[in-house]
Amino acid sequence: MYMPRTAERVSASKFPPLARRGEVSRSVGRSPQSAPLMRKYAAACLSEDGGISEMERLAPATPDFEQAFSAFTHSTQIYAPGGPIQASDLIPGDVVTTASGQERRVVWIGSMTGVPTMEQPELPNFKLVRISADTFGLDRPMGDLTLAPSAVISAGYEDISAGDRADGDSICQLMPQSSVRMFHVMLDRPAHVLANGLPVASYVPNTRFVETMGPNRKALFTSFFENTSFNFAEV
Repeated sequence: MYMPRTAERVSASKFPPLARRGEVSRSVGRSPQSAPLMRKYAAACLSEDGGISEMERLAPATPDFEQAFSAFTHSTQIYAPGGPIQASDLIPGDVVTTASGQERRVVWIGSMTGVPTMEQPELPNFKLVRISADTFGLDRPMGDLTLAPSAVISAGYEDISAGDRADGDSICQLMPQSSVRMFHVMLDRPAHVLANGLPVASYVPNTRFVETMGPNRKALFTSFFENTSFNFAEV
C-alpha cells in the first residue's frame, strides 16, 4: 500500500461501521427508503509542493463513482521501467511504461473496496472479470488477470470494457468470495498501462458526463480531483 506523506483524512469514527471496513452503508440520519447506499472511496495525488495528498470520503455506491476508483485488483502487475509494480504498491509520482513503450507519470490513484453481495442482496452488485492467460496473444495477459467490469481494455483495434468482452470461456465474470481492494490510475497524459501485459486504459474523467450531475453530486465527485491539474470546466 502507498504510504501517506501529506494527507487530508477524515476520522474513522465519523464513518458508520460498514464504511470503516471499506464496505457500504446508508447515509446517516435518513430513512432506509430514501437514503442512498454510500461507499468509502480514497484518492491520492501529487500535491503542488511535490508531496502526496490523500483523502477518504463517503460517496454514492453507483457506477459513475465506482468506475473512477476500480479497474485493477490489488495484485495486478503494472509494468514500469524498473520492473512490474503491484497495483496496491503504486504511489503518485511513480513512472509506468505504457503499451506504446512510452513512460508516463502517475498523478492520481483512486481506490475502493468491493464486498461480496451473496448474503447482502441490498448492496450494489459486485462482480469482477477474469481474463485467462494469452487470451489476446502471447503474454496478453501474462497469467490470469482480474479486472473490474468497467476497466477498458485494448483488444485488437478497439477499446472495450472488460465486462462487455465476457464470453463465459476465456473471459468470465465472477462473484468474489471475499472483499477485494480495487484501484484505478490517472496519468500525466491519457494512455494504456500494461496490466499483466494487457493494455488497459488509464482513467480520464468524462467531463460531459460530470456536467449532467446535479450540483451537490458534481461537487462531491470533483472534490476527489481538486488537487490535480485536471480542469472539469474544459468541456
